Amino acid sequence: VGRRTCLILDLRAVDLTVKKGSYVAPLGWAVVDVAESVGFVRSGSFQVPLFEGPVPPVLLERLRELPPDQSAEEVVRTLLKGPKAQRPKPSQTSLFLRVADAARQAHFAVPLADPAFLGDPSTARAHAYDPKQTAGDKKSEALIPRSG
Repeated sequence: VGRRTCLILDLRAVDLTVKKGSYVAPLGWAVVDVAESVGFVRSGSFQVPLFEGPVPPVLLERLRELPPDQSAEEVVRTLLKGPKAQRPKPSQTSLFLRVADAARQAHFAVPLADPAFLGDPSTARAHAYDPKQTAGDKKSEALIPRSG
């Protein structure tokens, strides 16, 4: 993933009940920066504003010329402050999306410690937890904040 990779969401309404062919109309668009500085996809949940109409060609041109220190979201902010004819029209809607980098799944599925590092299982009794040794310490329940 390149540092300037972004996701452009182009929403369209499709009406398949039309007798001749199908009816497709642009509903709106949104932009999300998805690149992390380390070359992975920025995983997480995002709520982004939806803008009315088709994706403006000026947005695509600006994204093509995007300097490395600028984000796609900054390009949209710049367009919102620009000439009225080029300003994207915000809709009353936002999109909520979840992005996950499948290449990173292995980072979290593999145990953090090598089982050999954990020691010999036959000596586990020597390292067992003895609650009597912690008498006088706060119980773990008291350390957890309660809500409501």
